Amino acid sequence: MLPPKAAGQSAAQENDDTKDPRAPISAYDWEDVQQRVENDLKKRLQEQENVNKELEELMAYYMLWMKTISEHETERTHKRIRTRMHHIQSSEKALEQKREHYTRVINAFESALQLVNGQ
Repeated sequence: MLPPKAAGQSAAQENDDTKDPRAPISAYDWEDVQQRVENDLKKRLQEQENVNKELEELMAYYMLWMKTISEHETERTHKRIRTRMHHIQSSEKALEQKREHYTRVINAFESALQLVNGQ
């Protein structure tokens, strides 16, 4: 008596199970396996090439973005430096004007003091 068919057995497995154990084992189609593996590898290689192409495109966008950001930041830095230089130069000019004014005031006081002392 043959064992009952297990769940999930294919027709080929069932056929092999019902054969006479003394009969030679049927040849397996290794060429088909090799062809399926090669087809699957080709498919995966194509997918990998597509991913690599997409990555290259994204990297190109990223590099353009980085260049734009870098140029923008450089421009902002130059503007900031020019603004600071203008502020410092204006402050130095105002300070120099105050110094000159105080020098004139002191000279005027000294002249007035000399006039008062000279009388």
